[in-house]
Amino acid sequence: MKNYLLLTLFLSLSLFGFADEEYKINYNIKGVNLDASNIHPMLVVTNRVLDVDNTTNEVHLSHEIDTSDVKYLIVTSNKANPKVKIYSTFHEAFSKIKHNNLVMHVHGFGQDFNATLRSGITLQKNYDINLILFDVPTETVSFNIFSEFKRSKKYFKQSTKNFDDFLNDYEVSAKYYNVNDKPILFLHSLGNYLLEEYIQSGTYDYNEKLAVFENILINAPAVKKKHHAEWIEKIDEDINVYITINKKDFTLKGAEFITMTRQLGSSKIKQKHLASNASYLTFHTLAGSEHNYFINPMMMANDQIKSFYDQVLEGHSIVDENYINNEEGIDLIVQN
Repeated sequence: MKNYLLLTLFLSLSLFGFADEEYKINYNIKGVNLDASNIHPMLVVTNRVLDVDNTTNEVHLSHEIDTSDVKYLIVTSNKANPKVKIYSTFHEAFSKIKHNNLVMHVHGFGQDFNATLRSGITLQKNYDINLILFDVPTETVSFNIFSEFKRSKKYFKQSTKNFDDFLNDYEVSAKYYNVNDKPILFLHSLGNYLLEEYIQSGTYDYNEKLAVFENILINAPAVKKKHHAEWIEKIDEDINVYITINKKDFTLKGAEFITMTRQLGSSKIKQKHLASNASYLTFHTLAGSEHNYFINPMMMANDQIKSFYDQVLEGHSIVDENYINNEEGIDLIVQN
């Protein structure tokens, strides 16, 4: 009953705010040959500051954050350039996307809104999934990479309440629309800091909220290796947790230089320090120094890498064994 009262309130609030009008996105693919045509509608939940230029009918999402004003965007395209519609509630926007093969993705460091879209479009085309993108401003706006990385971590930490509200909204809407299949939570790089802070804050009933997910993929995590098991083991054992590691990951080596701490996604981990509820899968013999091995075109040509992500993002379980110490070629095993 409580959920339906909340839903009624959400729908009432949707009468106020942005009209159901389509806007252009000032979309710059920065030299990347990426076809955005015929993508499935994507839902973007973002706390970026948003402005609409009524003279050009373009929407602009900035590098600034406003956690008091979350926006719900539906991105579509039947041509090369995506279009966006702005909705006042999650429930209203959720009705515009497909609910099967649903993945909720949190991006990493250095992402402006265009980069978020590029990642989403690439994920969708590579894996034939439907997407909800949880978007936080993490792009670099100065040459001081140390302060920029620190600011992005601060923004992720400030976004934990928005993330909790998002999970509440999803639970209500999923019940309303009779969504039976559990979605996948896919966090990449520094985006995993959002999950760490969400669990460690002590503020949220995280296990009740995270129970909506079939799999949680902690991908190339730019979080501290030390004591990582303490917060990961707080996740309920009924949820499949997968952690991907590449000891040669050049980007995470850079994060280690910035933070002066070993990063989980690029470290060798002793057996006694592993989280007991997680499966660790190593990619260093397959991915080289690559960080984005889940969308890199060359990596997608590797059957093992492609098969792993296909299986996890489709909600299947992977063999619960650890290959942290393996140096001889088998980085992962997929259970079909």
